[in-house]
This record gives sequence, C-alpha cells and structure tokens, in this order.
Amino acid sequence: GDMFGISVVSRHPTHHEDAAIRLVKYWSPKDFADRRIDFDTVDKWVRGFCKVHNVVQITFDIYQLASLSQAWNKDRVSWVKAFDQGSERLVCDSLLHKLAISGRLTHNGDKVLREHIENCAVRLQKGEDSKMRIVKKEQELKIDLAVATAMAVKHILELNV
Repeated sequence: GDMFGISVVSRHPTHHEDAAIRLVKYWSPKDFADRRIDFDTVDKWVRGFCKVHNVVQITFDIYQLASLSQAWNKDRVSWVKAFDQGSERLVCDSLLHKLAISGRLTHNGDKVLREHIENCAVRLQKGEDSKMRIVKKEQELKIDLAVATAMAVKHILELNV
C-alpha cells in the first residue's frame, strides 16, 4: 500500500461517554529505503507502545494485518480483535460523524488526520439513514486515518472501561 496508519483512541478523561483521539501514527513507503512499508517497523512500534501504555484492545483490518495480529495475540501484546469492513464499518463511520458534529469527539490536532478527514465524503445506505460509509472525495486522496479512527472510536465506546 501507499500508506499505513494507526489511530490511538481512549474515552474522554472527563466525559466518559465521549471519545478522545490521542495519537495517530502513520508510515509511507517513502519513509523506507526500498520504498515499501516495513511491517517489522510497525510491529516494533506497536509492541513498544503497548509496553508503555495500558492498551486494552487493538482492532485491525483483517485484510492488512492478519499475520501481525496473530503474533500480537499469541504474545499477549494486547487483546486483538478483527474489524468487519462490511456492516460494522457502516455503523462506525456513522458514529464517528455523529460524535464529531455533536462535539463529543476530541482530537490532538494532527494535521495529517485533519487532511484525511477533509478528504472524506459520505455515502448513505439506501433506506437506512443511520448507516453511512466514509469514502474518498476523489480517488487519489487518502482517508486511511479517518477509517482507522472510526474503527477505534466504535470499539472504545463499546468497551466497559
């Protein structure tokens, strides 16, 4: 791929029913000598981050992180849970939008995350106003961090923490 991103999300420290985007981390092929994302580097970063912070769950896209997630699970790095890109994705994209427009989502101000959010358009599901999918406004734009954040927000709000 041409980018890989991670979004670190928690409950809001004073408004527990809200979400807070704490950090986004991203890698691009141009960051590596052979112009390919080195997932060993991603693995080391995730493991290091989880050692220092109380990470309750890592949620991931099964199509990109199957082998790494199996290793994290085996090594008990954190609780690892796959994310459904179908119906669950529709719910999480809608939730992210609702939280953002209602002021219940805070973020750290990361410029690349803001860019990815601004690159988004939405596609409503026929006959279901409560479900929408984040899509690219234009094919060449990046929205990876917006999608990762939507997945993380949904999962943190479902957890009993």
